Amino acid sequence: MESTIGRRIFIAHLELSYRLERRVTLAELGRLVAERLGRDAPFAATAVSKWESGLQTPGPEVIEAIAELSGVDPGWISHGAKSAAPEPRAGSRREGVELLPQRVRHVRRKDAAPRGRQQGQAKKRDA
Repeated sequence: MESTIGRRIFIAHLELSYRLERRVTLAELGRLVAERLGRDAPFAATAVSKWESGLQTPGPEVIEAIAELSGVDPGWISHGAKSAAPEPRAGSRREGVELLPQRVRHVRRKDAAPRGRQQGQAKKRDA
């Protein structure tokens, strides 16, 4: 049987039920994932069902939340293989941004209007 992302989400759901030693409903999984992400509204049971059937693919943050809840590797859920990447270090993302040169941060397209000029004014001038 081919392993799809929907099938792996379903297996992660079963793993969560096994870990909690009780049946976790689709609605409860949607609520738990939403809580993990800090959302006000839970994911509907129909959305979770679509993830598990493969009709919809959740975003990476949802996949990570499912992985954390169920105790499985997020790389396995999304790709079918264990992640080879090392765990991120605290603060490493911010340090990477600070290392960018100043000129890279302010790149403009060549055909963009000069700063301070609205596009409507540029069109009138060109006409």
